Amino acid sequence: MSESSTPLEALLFYAQMLSSLKNLDRVEFLLPALLKACSKSRALEEGRQVHGQIVKSQMLFDPYVANALIRMYSELGCIGLAQRVFDKIPERDQVSWNSLITGYLRVGEIELAQGIFNEIPERDLVSCNAMIDGYVKSGKCELAEDFFMTMQHKDVVTWTTMISGYVINDRPKEALALFREMLSQGIRPDAPALVSVLNIGDWNCMISGLAMHGLGHEALDIFLDMKMRGIEPDEITFLGLLTACNHGGLVDEGRYCFELMQDKYRLVPKIQHYGCIVDLLGRAAHLEEAVNVIRNMPLEADAIVWKAILSTCTIHGNVAIGESASLKAIDLAPEDSSCYILLSNLYAKVGRWDDVAKVRLMMKQRGVQKIPGSSSVLVNSLWGRK
Repeated sequence: MSESSTPLEALLFYAQMLSSLKNLDRVEFLLPALLKACSKSRALEEGRQVHGQIVKSQMLFDPYVANALIRMYSELGCIGLAQRVFDKIPERDQVSWNSLITGYLRVGEIELAQGIFNEIPERDLVSCNAMIDGYVKSGKCELAEDFFMTMQHKDVVTWTTMISGYVINDRPKEALALFREMLSQGIRPDAPALVSVLNIGDWNCMISGLAMHGLGHEALDIFLDMKMRGIEPDEITFLGLLTACNHGGLVDEGRYCFELMQDKYRLVPKIQHYGCIVDLLGRAAHLEEAVNVIRNMPLEADAIVWKAILSTCTIHGNVAIGESASLKAIDLAPEDSSCYILLSNLYAKVGRWDDVAKVRLMMKQRGVQKIPGSSSVLVNSLWGRK
């Protein structure tokens, strides 16, 4: 009833229903929805009439009805009436307290909201998050920060509210620092709530941070939000997006981003971009497509790209493409032990032990030594050691 596109229809329906009823049994089940309709349609006078009926029928003792009444007055900005209802109800639950606190914060009465908060028998995340939101929107970012730091339990709303608070108070560095801390603690961000960006560098930092934590979909959501705000992406943006797709195994999305940067934004991919898309396609077993990308590159593929192919061939046991990629990689980087080790691993995967021995002999003859205690890993399509 309250979700109607024209909430006033709910009020008319209720009035017609009352005229046909002999008693008010079970009417209390309709009242929360009716009061919500009054709030949505800004129908204060009608809401007060419903309030009068509630008092006469003694339905104020019903906690759902009482809380709906407090919420209606709070949302309509009539915090004094909300406080009167709160004072009269015999039993107050967490919803009662939270609704009143939110009401005071909505009209900017921060100190009164703090006073109510201090009286709550048991505080929950809803009330705590409301206080942070109230502080930041009233320009009291330091108080919000102190409050945030004292909270033992936080959810994604807590983090994003504080991050957004830094932004609206012109503190982007703190916003980004907190964003990174949130990721490090394994909190999955809510992209629509994160508006903590003022320039392309900040957006890129957020996308890259999500990519490094394997949150591909979230990185793409940030990119969509970025486009909606009219911020033009650059080469670093797309490197972050391709990395995010790579880490998340998002093949179709990766193809889309790779084409988008060229077709719409007229950006020329660099070797790092090609390395990402090649590695993404290879890991998804699209090895022929990955090789075709390399063949059609307008620049010469380096050892990094060929090792990306070789690495994925090792995963999927594709000896034919892997051997070809290894020849290219070794030719370009003859002293890089990882080229030989990857080829050796490929042979070992398919049980070609004689070839494993040949590769090791080749390394010995060429004086190529594997760094003790190290293995080759591909990170962001750039080879490193660990």
